Amino acid sequence: MLTILSGYQVFLLVQHSSREWVIARGSTDFYWLVASGTMLLAIFFLGGALNEQLTTRNRLFKEEQAFRSLYEHNPDAVYTLDLNGRVLASNPACLTMMGYAEQELASGTIFQTVVPEDVDRARRHFVQAVNGNPQTFELTVLHKAGHQMEVLVTNVPIYADGEVAGIFGIAKNITAQKAAERERSLSTQKYQDLLETIEAVVWEGNPETFQYLFISPQSLKILGYTPEKLISDHAFWQSKVHPDDFEMMMSYCKQEVAAGRNHEIEYRMIAADGRTVWLKDYVTVVQENGVVTGCRGIMVDITARKLAEERLEHIAYYDVLTSLPNRTLFEDRLHLEMARSRRHSQKLAVLLLDIDRFKYINDTLGHGLGDELIRAVAERLQTCVREGDTVSRIGGDEFTLILPDLRSPQAAVAVAQMILQKMTAPFVIAQTELYATCSIGISFFPDDGTDLQALMKNAESAMYRAKERGRNSYQLYTTSMNEDAMQKLSLERYLRKALGLDEFVLFYQPQVNVQSGEIFGVEALLRWKHPILGMVSPATFIPLAEETGLIVPIGEWVLKTACAQVKRWHAAGYPQLTVAVNLSARQFQQEDLVEMVERVLEETGVEPQFLELEITESVTMHNVERAIVILHELTNLGIRISLDDFGTGYSSLSYLKHFPIHTLKIDQTFVRDITTDADDAAIATSVIALAHSLNLQVVAEGVETEEHLRYLAAQGCTSMQGYHFSRPLPAPEIDALLQSGKTFCYK
Repeated sequence: MLTILSGYQVFLLVQHSSREWVIARGSTDFYWLVASGTMLLAIFFLGGALNEQLTTRNRLFKEEQAFRSLYEHNPDAVYTLDLNGRVLASNPACLTMMGYAEQELASGTIFQTVVPEDVDRARRHFVQAVNGNPQTFELTVLHKAGHQMEVLVTNVPIYADGEVAGIFGIAKNITAQKAAERERSLSTQKYQDLLETIEAVVWEGNPETFQYLFISPQSLKILGYTPEKLISDHAFWQSKVHPDDFEMMMSYCKQEVAAGRNHEIEYRMIAADGRTVWLKDYVTVVQENGVVTGCRGIMVDITARKLAEERLEHIAYYDVLTSLPNRTLFEDRLHLEMARSRRHSQKLAVLLLDIDRFKYINDTLGHGLGDELIRAVAERLQTCVREGDTVSRIGGDEFTLILPDLRSPQAAVAVAQMILQKMTAPFVIAQTELYATCSIGISFFPDDGTDLQALMKNAESAMYRAKERGRNSYQLYTTSMNEDAMQKLSLERYLRKALGLDEFVLFYQPQVNVQSGEIFGVEALLRWKHPILGMVSPATFIPLAEETGLIVPIGEWVLKTACAQVKRWHAAGYPQLTVAVNLSARQFQQEDLVEMVERVLEETGVEPQFLELEITESVTMHNVERAIVILHELTNLGIRISLDDFGTGYSSLSYLKHFPIHTLKIDQTFVRDITTDADDAAIATSVIALAHSLNLQVVAEGVETEEHLRYLAAQGCTSMQGYHFSRPLPAPEIDALLQSGKTFCYK
């Protein structure tokens, strides 16, 4: 319209331009020209104003469209609130996020969507925004369905005429983000907890300098050093690696890291409190495109394991009681020393040593004192050898010595003599003085054997020969000892079968009253008639039976056979005849000895007063208190007890006082030279006098001559036995002797 009006106005001006204009004031042309110009100016300015308005409207429309697009299509919840918190408008994302329809959301305040515990905080932030302060904060809101969501809220004030007219807000759903953060935090905490609770130090380091870049807090617990100290002061860490391990550890680790190989290594560090800590490092080498870029690892304290291994190794190779090498280590060292001696054409000696009567000491004084004695002997043995010699305990009371680099056998003999000499001094243990001796067997490499088994077997043979010759001595091995050992093994094999094959027989030696001349009793003596060996001497097989324990069943057979025989003699008209049976030390240690004797008496029907059990002094010395109890139990059965070989053992009068003894027997060693040796005569006389003073019967053994008989009878001994009267006889010959009525009166 403005264009048409302006065009028309121009047209009129052009049309009037064909005539002359009268421009005088008050003329029609003047007014028309002024009116036309004013009209054109008005049209021009009106057109500009309209154009500007149209431009502004277009711009505002576009901005409104952009805002509406941002509002409608924003993925976050967008809303406007009045000053009371009521929802005036909300975008679709807000409705979707909260689950409400627009009318439902607009029917109340925004606070109805907030969880109860966050309502007060939401109100505080709202008030701050109303007061003109934009707010950003986190809230937990409730979906219409009831589940909770975490949102990040931004509230800004809306101004109108300089006043806050409402609140514009954006709420971003950060539930997943917060969950992820919590998961990361939890993982981080778990990792931290793991680092702090795991019994290991986790570390990361520079692969070139091996300087720590990270160390877990466990370094303080395991080593006593803070992670900060070990990370910041590399030289300090190096100084705490055990000096014996540092070069090895660094060299190995550099080699493995340079090769890009994962590895593990054990080394020691000095802890803050001075302890030596064994560590095992499991190292992982980090590589990128084949280039080593780092290393990390786990450092585990293996001190307890190492100490346990050391203890196990000590137990495996050393005797627990004495800390000397045990049999295993002894054999290892002997193998090494034999190999060295073979290379250098040298001799070495093996000494096998056994403490004499150790079982008696152990049983009498107890295992505690026995152990202390073993320790004391071990200490003395170590003072008798050179550095490089080996002293070991191979079990019980047995010790071995390895003496290498010997110039002559005499050097080993000198060591054996030194040991015997040092053993003569008393051992003071628990305020008790003990005397102990030992027997030593010596074998030489290569003369007596070229392997361990031969050397040990031959040293053992020599040691047993030393014991047989009275103990407290040494013996060098000779080839004849092996022959003796083989004979002994063969004899033991025969002995084990003898009882079942009825090869044992009893002989009986009469006991005579020289006043009446009558035989008042017999002593049962065991004999072994072997089909190949013939009659085997009791001195040969009785010790072997004691050693092997066969004496127990053999002894019961002897008792039963002797009782059965004396019962037959009673029935044959000799009702007062007694029988004496020897009890060995091994039998006396039987737990059921009294029950066994009582059973035999019951089975054979012999009255107990006709049975006399002979014991030696040494039998009762193993356990005096137990011996007293057993002897009283036996005498309570009515059995008589005689003390055999009196005067050859301990001869303690206090024992005689407490033991229920009926008879003392004078040993034949004193009787043999009684008429020519003043000492033997004095001993025999004293025993007779002692027996009389204690109201005991006394029997002299080994009476072989008339002179023996006369001397003993003159001293008041009337009961005797020996070859002067009769040698031991089998039962049928005793029958004949009794039936003959022969008497043995002293005239």
